[in-house]
Amino acid sequence: MRNISEAPPVVPDHRVIHVVLDDFGKHGRAIREADENFTNFDDVVENILSGQYENPQRIFAFDPDEGWARDVTAEVAPEVRRRIESGSIGSRARTFLERTM
Repeated sequence: MRNISEAPPVVPDHRVIHVVLDDFGKHGRAIREADENFTNFDDVVENILSGQYENPQRIFAFDPDEGWARDVTAEVAPEVRRRIESGSIGSRARTFLERTM
């Protein structure tokens, strides 16, 4: 029997993973599925800007290697705002910013 400490890591490379709690209205809220290669801070910001989420409520980051998790919504919202200052913004991204800023 293999020792659990010898098992390969769940996440192949050390990285901070970001997930989005999305609100689907009458269907409820859910953490959105994402390819593990596209779960970094920049990907989440770009996905908000492009309207990939229905109604993003909160963004969580976690680091399985270091053993921490936290709400990073307050860090993501200003970055979304910064990136759209010179361009147009979709209604879903606008709603996210209005709620979080």
